[in-house]
Amino acid sequence: MTTPPQTIDEFVTWVLDQDPSLEGIDPDVRQQLEADYVEAVDSRITRAIFDALTEDQVAEMGKLLDSASTAEVQDWVAQRVPNNSDIVAGVLLQWKDEYLGA
Repeated sequence: MTTPPQTIDEFVTWVLDQDPSLEGIDPDVRQQLEADYVEAVDSRITRAIFDALTEDQVAEMGKLLDSASTAEVQDWVAQRVPNNSDIVAGVLLQWKDEYLGA
């Protein structure tokens, strides 16, 4: 059994590996597809997290994004959105189902 994907990049690669239409595709095209999908999935996750915040928290997060490290932002989100892992998992599974047509 292989290790499940641990990052967004790994998840996108894993999903694209399940798409038979990509077999034999030029590696540069595949790499660009992966980069584009990682960016799109990341945007969906960000939107879903923002949707879970109050208006005041959104304003606070906006300020935080200008000055904090990625780790600080992740900690801030974890404190204010306790179910953020469920939100991320839901976005990833929805994208997978949409992409693969499930």
